[in-house]
Amino acid sequence: MTPTTIIRDARTTTLPDAMELRHLIERVDYATSSDPGRYNLNGVFLERGESPDQVIATATDGHRLAQARAIIPGLPLPARGVIVEADALKALKKHLHKKSRGAKIRSTVHELPLGFEFADEIDRPGFVVSSDATFPNYRQVIPTKVGPARQIPREAIEALRELAGTGGQVSGRVTIEVRPDVLVLTASRDIPGGEIGGRARFELDPAPGFPVVTMNFNGHYLADALEGVPAAALRAPIEVYDPALVVPATPSAGEELAVVMPMRA
Repeated sequence: MTPTTIIRDARTTTLPDAMELRHLIERVDYATSSDPGRYNLNGVFLERGESPDQVIATATDGHRLAQARAIIPGLPLPARGVIVEADALKALKKHLHKKSRGAKIRSTVHELPLGFEFADEIDRPGFVVSSDATFPNYRQVIPTKVGPARQIPREAIEALRELAGTGGQVSGRVTIEVRPDVLVLTASRDIPGGEIGGRARFELDPAPGFPVVTMNFNGHYLADALEGVPAAALRAPIEVYDPALVVPATPSAGEELAVVMPMRA
């Protein structure tokens, strides 16, 4: 993006570790939309959290939602938040390049009415993060009534991706059945003259009294959510067509969460 002239009377701050902003965005940007007609969903929404230095990043494409939080002292955000749109995401990653991932990057940032501006530097030109688009009211999508949590084995992620291909390149439908001591994944689709299918089974720690839950999801979307949340646990919906919630198995694992909308049978 073309840098704008720095507003001299704007609030200026120095981020002691601007790379943390890139890390935060990368934890959720898998859930952004690639549909150009849904321009307000093509980026990551940043807003202030519960404390002055906490930043919440949220991304959604209407089928899934990802959210993460981080402490980034000094980042000036508009009261309504700001969408880091697709071009700004590219500029941010170029500015905070991976070669410096292991080190802190100090960056000067100027406050703008609808966003913020990284100041020009010798080796990293400045750029603007600004948006007058409105991010949807995502909070109404996050379920508040969900079933008990079951930690999902990391080995199940690859199985979900493979079965999603079996279930169809477009829909990626996989049926997930969670029992008291086992997780069963199945997928199938009709082909000319017959049907193809696949199945995977994973042992779970016994949970006597745990209800049998059967759900249908896009396997790629659920795999992304389980991969993006540390030590992920799946909290099944109460109603079969309500969204599922993916959260850390323990609070100390992080503050990420993901929501995946189900597919109708």
